[in-house]
Amino acid sequence: MSEAQGTALRHAPSSLAHMQAVQQLSKLYGCEPTWESIQRYRIAAGFDKYTDICFKAAGIECILMDDLLVSSGKVAIPYNWHDKLTANKTRRIVRVETVAEKIAERMENADLRIFLQSFLKSLMDSARDPDVVGFKSVICYRTGLDISVTMREKLDSRAEAFLDYITNGKTTGNWRLASKPLNDMVTNLAVQISGECGKPIQFHTGLGDNDIRLVKSNPAYMQDLIEGYPKAKIVLLHSSYPFTREAGYLATVYDNVYLDCIPLDLND
Repeated sequence: MSEAQGTALRHAPSSLAHMQAVQQLSKLYGCEPTWESIQRYRIAAGFDKYTDICFKAAGIECILMDDLLVSSGKVAIPYNWHDKLTANKTRRIVRVETVAEKIAERMENADLRIFLQSFLKSLMDSARDPDVVGFKSVICYRTGLDISVTMREKLDSRAEAFLDYITNGKTTGNWRLASKPLNDMVTNLAVQISGECGKPIQFHTGLGDNDIRLVKSNPAYMQDLIEGYPKAKIVLLHSSYPFTREAGYLATVYDNVYLDCIPLDLND
């Protein structure tokens, strides 16, 4: 219902999204239209039951699941567990930053060429995997959507940034990739592989948690990248809100740009 965190969450119950959800879920569960009643129902029903109810009500036929939690080792439920909820098998969407982080974490030294070889091999293995239907980048959260077409640059220009990243990771244990030269490089490679294998690549755009820089989440920044990889099917997620007009414009003037939209029931 909200991307807020900490004390900002106290405003969530007054949001339109929260109020609408309370009305819809209370009808679905057959309980009083209060958040507390919904919480009590979910606890009493149990995870399997209320999940099945929600999936059937939404008419979901297939799940395309971002595998962030699978890659990070924090997953509570395997992605194929969800097969029982839908008519079709669950498919994976590979998050490219997570792939890069896991490879870097296993490296003994800061050899950028070895990193790139391993990263490309992992992406190509995913491209051949029938359970993988696409890739996803969250560079919007990390360094913003003003992505340089870095394949035109020399490798040496990013070696120092990679050394700093590996050194910091080994010192702090924090492997979150948030270095613009490296994030741009990883994203370019992922978009290139996406175009070659025909599997689309999604980009988080627009709204997010409070660690996102809202201005840099505007997909208009991606115009150079879109033009640089015309064979890649680029999907702008979350309707790019509040930059929906910019995203719609990109989807109309570029054949390789797609925009996800949530249909509204005007009678609800």
